[in-house]
Amino acid sequence: MIIRRKSTQQGIVAIEFAIGGGVFFLFMFLIYELCCILYAVNLAESGLREASRDARTTQLWGTQNYYNIFAGFFESQDSLWTGLLTHGTYRFEVEYYSNLAQLAQHNGVSSCADCPFARYQISYDYTPLLLQSTALVTTIERSIITVQEFQGWEL
Repeated sequence: MIIRRKSTQQGIVAIEFAIGGGVFFLFMFLIYELCCILYAVNLAESGLREASRDARTTQLWGTQNYYNIFAGFFESQDSLWTGLLTHGTYRFEVEYYSNLAQLAQHNGVSSCADCPFARYQISYDYTPLLLQSTALVTTIERSIITVQEFQGWEL
């Protein structure tokens, strides 16, 4: 016959779970936050590529300008980006260059009727999902330099 002694230690599993579980959940939240940051960066890059492609391949007529086409890509109601980006947390900038020397010296202008080169930029203010603090806001900036397909060339 086996005689068992009654254990005097009770609640040890709860204490181990409290210590180990807290560390486990902390790491799970950090991994989740890292995935959200990577998603926001990739979303900004993909949106920048698509919006600049739409803008640079559009032949302008009348009072249209490339900035409105570029910004309109993100702000149109039927766009995928409308639901994924919080309105007001992103900014757009378009600079135009009339030649390669201007581009090399970063001497862009904000409007140009016949400039063949352009730099499109999007800036997105990312706020962490778990710690909603203004001190932790990170600005994600992406830019792309393109050749405007219908500008600066003889038609």
